[in-house]
Amino acid sequence: MADDTRNDDEAVVGLDDGLTDQQREGARLAAAGWKGTDIAESLGVRQETVSRWRKLAAYRAAIEGHLADSRNATAGRMADLVEHALDVIEEQMDYKHDRSIKLRAAIALLQLSGLGRAMAAAQSPRSGQAAAAAGGD
Repeated sequence: MADDTRNDDEAVVGLDDGLTDQQREGARLAAAGWKGTDIAESLGVRQETVSRWRKLAAYRAAIEGHLADSRNATAGRMADLVEHALDVIEEQMDYKHDRSIKLRAAIALLQLSGLGRAMAAAQSPRSGQAAAAAGGD
């Protein structure tokens, strides 16, 4: 097992991160949401060992690296799905056989864009009161 006393210079995650393969796997499992007891059992170490690993800057950095990778992958997927969803709405807006489908698609697009909320806010009684107060009424 790796020495649990490291300085901050060893916190860089990569091939020379100073972590053992077991610690890297523990970091991956921790980032996936596993509890310390489950990580310890899976890796065949004591829970105290996993607790010591959590104090290592390199271990915490490895967990953060896995979480960042997961967030980036999710953001990429979301961007792809949003693009696909907009394509579907666009197809529905061009649908010629049922005008209600076109209308629902147009409303959905306006709701997604936030334009409807912006227009409602601009026309709300509060905004009218604010405009009147600014004009000296």
